[in-house]
Amino acid sequence: MWSEAFLSTHKGLTRFLRNMSRNSGLQIELGMQAKQIQAHIRQLLPLAAEIENLAPQLAKGGPNPEYPWKGSTGNFYVPARYEFPLNKALLKPHGYSLIKLIRVALTKFEVLHQ
Repeated sequence: MWSEAFLSTHKGLTRFLRNMSRNSGLQIELGMQAKQIQAHIRQLLPLAAEIENLAPQLAKGGPNPEYPWKGSTGNFYVPARYEFPLNKALLKPHGYSLIKLIRVALTKFEVLHQ
């Protein structure tokens, strides 16, 4: 399952989730049928893509959690003092669902990958 494609891109989270949508162990763990979990994960992919797009290489000079950037007004921003819109999105139902899914994938890793 792991390949160089995962190691050479900042788009690993969405790829990981797409692969997990076909994981029978995850289906059992979450009590969902294959089509249910695929639909559930498909709804979470846009939020996962937002997380990926925070990587400086994908942020295109804009807000990212690693380096300061210059805004459209000419002001400089630093990550530690910036209110990322994604923070609010993660506090909504889809955000909680994404965090729960990632938590299950990590804490049950051995069970899911037998």
